[in-house]
Amino acid sequence: MALQGHLWIAVSVFVFVVIFSSVTAKIKYRDDIYEPRVVSLGDGDKLEHELNRIRRESSKNNRGKMGVSDSHVEVHVNTFKNKNHKQAVVHWSGSDSNAIFLLTREVIDGVVNSSSLYRSLNYGVTFDEITPQNSVISSFFVDPNNYTKLIFADRKNRAVYVTDDEGKTLSGPHHTQFNPQRLVFNPILENVLLGYSYTQEQLFVSRDLGKTWKKLQDGADSRFFWFIPGVDTNNMTVHMEIADPVTGQMHYKACIIEWTESDNVHCSPLTDLSSALGTIAVESLVVQNEYIFVQKNTQRSAEMYVSYRRQPFKKAYFPQGLESVEFELYDTDEHQVFVAVRHWTDVLNLYLSDITGQYFVLSLENVVTMDFGTFSFSDLIEIKSTPGVFLSNVRTTYGIVTMVTYDKGGNWSRLAAADPKCRLPDCSLNLHMMYSSFKYSIPQGIFSKKNAPGIIIGLGNEDGYLNMQSKSNSYISRDGGHTWTKLLNGNYQFNILDQGGALMAVQPGVYTRHIQYSTDVGGTWKPVTLNVSLMIDGLLNEPGITTLVSSAYGHHQTGDYGWVVIQFNLTGAFSGKCTDKNYEHWSPGGEHACTLGERAVYQRRKQNADCYNGQDYERPINSSVCTCTVEDFEW
Repeated sequence: MALQGHLWIAVSVFVFVVIFSSVTAKIKYRDDIYEPRVVSLGDGDKLEHELNRIRRESSKNNRGKMGVSDSHVEVHVNTFKNKNHKQAVVHWSGSDSNAIFLLTREVIDGVVNSSSLYRSLNYGVTFDEITPQNSVISSFFVDPNNYTKLIFADRKNRAVYVTDDEGKTLSGPHHTQFNPQRLVFNPILENVLLGYSYTQEQLFVSRDLGKTWKKLQDGADSRFFWFIPGVDTNNMTVHMEIADPVTGQMHYKACIIEWTESDNVHCSPLTDLSSALGTIAVESLVVQNEYIFVQKNTQRSAEMYVSYRRQPFKKAYFPQGLESVEFELYDTDEHQVFVAVRHWTDVLNLYLSDITGQYFVLSLENVVTMDFGTFSFSDLIEIKSTPGVFLSNVRTTYGIVTMVTYDKGGNWSRLAAADPKCRLPDCSLNLHMMYSSFKYSIPQGIFSKKNAPGIIIGLGNEDGYLNMQSKSNSYISRDGGHTWTKLLNGNYQFNILDQGGALMAVQPGVYTRHIQYSTDVGGTWKPVTLNVSLMIDGLLNEPGITTLVSSAYGHHQTGDYGWVVIQFNLTGAFSGKCTDKNYEHWSPGGEHACTLGERAVYQRRKQNADCYNGQDYERPINSSVCTCTVEDFEW
């Protein structure tokens, strides 16, 4: 499910497979994982160019300053000629740090064959290689409790390298008893983490930042979760799925990790929940907020069971009497479960629950979805810039239309178009999502950030229905989706900077010398013209979007280079830092609107103010309880 977080959102989608007439389903969920972002070389041109046309040569990391036409924008370029390193893994330390970690790697059939690790201490102006000798770093993991602590996993050699000073020094290799494929840090305790091997199906625990490990569980599935602060009473509680050693059937287990005097590990079971539950479906356990979800399968359908605030599991009930075969959890905030349910008729509906997560009502029917057997998805996106706002594409008799809810699924309506000639109900704004990307190779691009209140950017068209054949344009909303304005003609990839104070845009799928930027939230645009033509594969910035620095990851048209990383700094495009007179107050839905029982008032920079917020800007948010209306009650 989509939950808010201040770092990269990695969407981990767990799917099910239907074999013949029986159900072998998994409960899917979208989870925020504290880990770096991945960009693939050729992402920008994969629709129009074959990746094997791009040649690379091995050489040293080249640094330089790239000439630009706009003297207000500072630009730096780094070239990494690592042969065959077609993936880059990027991480910003955030907080008050200027460190960036970059891992380039060659991946063949899912296995990392070679890699190079780099670190920048000046926000990407320059990089130094810090690859440990004789290592093949596959990935790295960051302690969310302390950004200076990272673990670099060498799966090929079954070892990890550890730093507690943001990469200044690396200790290791520390050899592990397992293939370190997945590491999950404790939510509040530094140095404590779980390690998992998919191939060995074993779960391990470390309390010294991964230097030493103890086996916690054999027969463990990849569905394991640390305790939830404020819900679980012990901060060493682990929820997991385990297989019976005799029958192979899956069971839910919760236990508390304890170290003995001899430094061995014991996990004391919590039997209150698991004892009466019985067998569950493989890879169906999900622990989110005050809820625990599992799935039980029959020959023809699937049933979801839920534990609310760690009380006994109860069967979840959905209306309409349609058989359920797949559940996808989208949100469990505000003491309510928002779930998509796929039915045998290839219909996918959205449902909302009561506070216990047991009883559901219909929210939206006929959501656009695709099922590939081993992979499936639905067109539903949470807007992070405005609480309670979701966008979804639904099928109608004549075509696909985009719907919006401002109250987390309580009510849905079509989007008002930017063009006044396009009027509801016959004409509306319709936006591309996952279906457009997979079915028609149209990049889905709905952008929103928690730290940029009200701002939503999308790609689509103004028509009666979503048009897959005509040219799409980019649109922006500054009021949480109530009104829209055309942003740029055509398809662009965007970055939101300075907590909504600046935007950057680049056209994907073409070699270009031009990067666009805006200092008035898309009102006007200015070009940064490079002295070389590049294919931009990814446009990224630090996850908190508190700075005016953005990085573009791409490659040269000649094919004589590997990765080219360009840093843009827009600070010089503004006259200075904002003062009180440069801010306004904004409330979702209007001054007197009440959403989910709350009225929130945000401070944000005025659209045309010639100033920037700055990295130390802390946005005031005033929230107050408002009078409930009939829509706020469950029936």
